Amino acid sequence: MTSAQPSPEAREAPPHPVMQLTVAPGRTVPSMARTFVQGCADVLGATPSSDAILLTSEVVTNAVQHADTRAVVILVERVGSALHVAVVDDDPSPPVMQPDEPGRAGGFGVRLVDQLAASWGVDELVDDGKRVWFEIELPG
Repeated sequence: MTSAQPSPEAREAPPHPVMQLTVAPGRTVPSMARTFVQGCADVLGATPSSDAILLTSEVVTNAVQHADTRAVVILVERVGSALHVAVVDDDPSPPVMQPDEPGRAGGFGVRLVDQLAASWGVDELVDDGKRVWFEIELPG
């Protein structure tokens, strides 16, 4: 008796896992999120660009500073050749891109995401809150 083995073409690579970190908002959360994203990328066999780490910090900082939330959730997964990072909070208000004003101190987070991410967006969540996500192409 012989057993049939699927051809290499018929075998699909297993999907990459989605990794999650849930924390209470606080001033150390952006640093924890940067470390978490770096560690997730390592597990996924990827090297995130400095832009991925910067944008993680910006999106998490927005959630900590501006969202009325009990928790901040950071989700990381590899999607093809990109690193997908999402930040979930309980506040349904979307982030707002501030005007580009010379001499302005702060308020550049959404603008940086818009300029550096391959794609990004905001998803409203059914049970209140939002998911702010971005994708960054992984270095070759």
